[in-house]
Amino acid sequence: IHSARDEKTKEFLNELGFKAINTGCATIWKLTPEHCESIPKYKSENVVFTLTDYNKDRINDQMLIDILKENYKNIFFWPQGSGDYDYFKEMHNTDCIKIVPPLLEEYQSFLSKVGPDYVGTRLHGGIFALQQKCRSIILSIDERARDMNEAYNLGCIERNEINNKLEKNINTKRDSNIKIDTDSINKWKEQFD
Repeated sequence: IHSARDEKTKEFLNELGFKAINTGCATIWKLTPEHCESIPKYKSENVVFTLTDYNKDRINDQMLIDILKENYKNIFFWPQGSGDYDYFKEMHNTDCIKIVPPLLEEYQSFLSKVGPDYVGTRLHGGIFALQQKCRSIILSIDERARDMNEAYNLGCIERNEINNKLEKNINTKRDSNIKIDTDSINKWKEQFD
């Protein structure tokens, strides 16, 4: 039985003749109700954000930066992908934004020490922040984020809705209420016992 990260992927695998079960992405399996309860509900004075170099939207990505600068005291950028920093340098209004080195260990250390909010277009940058108990707003830019959000309630908003929704999401109490399917995860794991 194959583990699929969302319902569409499970159905696609089943149509191809494979047995599949929707367990969600393994990166969310530890986002239990107890873990989610420990994630802050109100905004931090610090935020770390991401951009995606292979899926650029200069208008909305610039709006993201501008809104973050209006709503946070300290702003950090983490270049998750190899071209993200070059894309960041193309943006405006980036003075005073500090860079977190582009290594996972550096990102983890930063999240643990600073406890910032996460806002950005990198799906797994946001999931990793949730794993580190940081409040996260993932901006959907592709089907991966949309499908996982639909199935597991990651709290995503569409990038093209930044102007209408982001500031409210930043400044409103937000519960992290990820809906993992423990039964499906356990069923998938049992085949290896």
